[in-house]
Amino acid sequence: MIAQASLVVERLLIVSKCFFLVAGHLLVVIELPSVVIGWASLIVEWRSLLIEWRSLVIECLSLLIGWPFLVVGYRSLVI
Repeated sequence: MIAQASLVVERLLIVSKCFFLVAGHLLVVIELPSVVIGWASLIVEWRSLLIEWRSLVIECLSLLIGWPFLVVGYRSLVI
């Protein structure tokens, strides 16, 4: 009788392990598309950030290049 109960408990443990294994795989399959979408949106955001940095660098360079012309123009107006 104890041996049969032990066997039943052992089988229930095996069934529960299989259930959790299948449930875990299903969760991975369900969550995988959202992870892929998240990575794709992260890549798009990084690309946008790099474009913004490039625009900022261009603006700073144009300011540095244009500054002397502004000073010369202002001096010519004052004199």
